Amino acid sequence: MLRAVLAYPDPRLAFPARPFTEAELVCPGTHRLLDDMAETLYSRDGVGLAAPQIGESVMAVVIDYGTGLIELLNPVIVNPGLLAPAATIPTEEACLSVPGVTARLTRWARVTVRYRTRVGERSSVELEGFPAVVYQHEIDHLAGRLILDRMSRLARRVAEQKIARLAGRRARG
Repeated sequence: MLRAVLAYPDPRLAFPARPFTEAELVCPGTHRLLDDMAETLYSRDGVGLAAPQIGESVMAVVIDYGTGLIELLNPVIVNPGLLAPAATIPTEEACLSVPGVTARLTRWARVTVRYRTRVGERSSVELEGFPAVVYQHEIDHLAGRLILDRMSRLARRVAEQKIARLAGRRARG
């Protein structure tokens, strides 16, 4: 089922999501949520979607950057503190929940992510470059963080003004 994507400044986007319990990991409701998230992601031509973006405050993410659908439950980045500051890369990111805005940010160049699969299995993946950025962006949503929260104060102010202008146009048109 297609779900509406929440847009900034919806306050639900700012709350940390809760992890799934062991029983919830494999229940039909979780599978329906993942299916709905995938359908919503593809309908919006996105690369990733986190459950809080559709109003579900649980730790679920779907990603597809051209290699097929990836589903993550309770994902955690496990190694960024071990990387030297030199192991970062500049990025330009957009977000389905912050339409019309792109952000120039810095992310870890390489990360390891641990997560649970749709069938409850433990798994992990090592990523670098663009895939690492996508995972970090989506896991930020699970912590209640948007790209706006990673911008400088000035850049955020400019972005919020742009959001307000775009919202005014949508309301008029």
